[in-house]
Amino acid sequence: MPWAGVVLATYAARGSLPYIQGLLTVLIVARWTKFRTVVAGVSLPKFSHGGRRFGGPSTGLPSLFRSHTPSTSTRGLVTAAEIHWCVCKRGVTLDDMHLTFQHDPRGESLTLIRRADGAVFKLTSYTRKWRVPHDLSHAVTERELGVADGIFGVIAAGAVFSTMTQIEGKARYDAKVRSDRILKAAKGVGISEAIAAVIHEAVEKRRPTPYAEVRESWGVISQDPCPYPNEHIDRATTVLRELGEQWAASSEPLEFPWPARLRATDPKSARVRAR
Repeated sequence: MPWAGVVLATYAARGSLPYIQGLLTVLIVARWTKFRTVVAGVSLPKFSHGGRRFGGPSTGLPSLFRSHTPSTSTRGLVTAAEIHWCVCKRGVTLDDMHLTFQHDPRGESLTLIRRADGAVFKLTSYTRKWRVPHDLSHAVTERELGVADGIFGVIAAGAVFSTMTQIEGKARYDAKVRSDRILKAAKGVGISEAIAAVIHEAVEKRRPTPYAEVRESWGVISQDPCPYPNEHIDRATTVLRELGEQWAASSEPLEFPWPARLRATDPKSARVRAR
């Protein structure tokens, strides 16, 4: 790609190191992602499934990379400012997992999980019991409380539950062995189940933030003091309320970036690093 050298040299001459970092990131993403779209002569990623497009409508970038809706004069172009914004301001990296919650007429919700390694899974919930999807309550609770080895933390590390179906990407030869190993070592799955259920019920029944109930659920699992302060419990409840309202008000998919720091530990990888 000789044009890339010209672009990078031009930005280097201007002393725009952040833009160079942004351009390099986009080039790497374009090579790494299976689905691409050509925008202004640059191959950029486009994530699609079931005939639905999850990339940006104007830039071709996935929604978590989008910064704003471009003006008419720049529509269809990826500017250096956009690249700088998404990489340097939002902190998006190739290590992030991304969740997309979709309305499923057969049940409660359909969750698309795109792992950092490019594998894409479908997670289906068939219960109509909840107004707010139960899987969404897990995602919010684990993210806001910082549970790294909960449901989505172990998925980010490579665990695969029986309710998940891989729809894109190359399956690992040791996928089941790795999944079992990660799940056996994870202690946060049970914690997530207990606390997410409490917060979910409070949101479903429009009750106040369940501070006491969260601490009580923790006490059933552990004799240690509850590590979650009131402000974190309140934040998790508030975020789930807001996303629940958004889910009920719109039939559009709900995008949910997952922080790379919330990833369970693979015992085998940990042993290799320790050598």
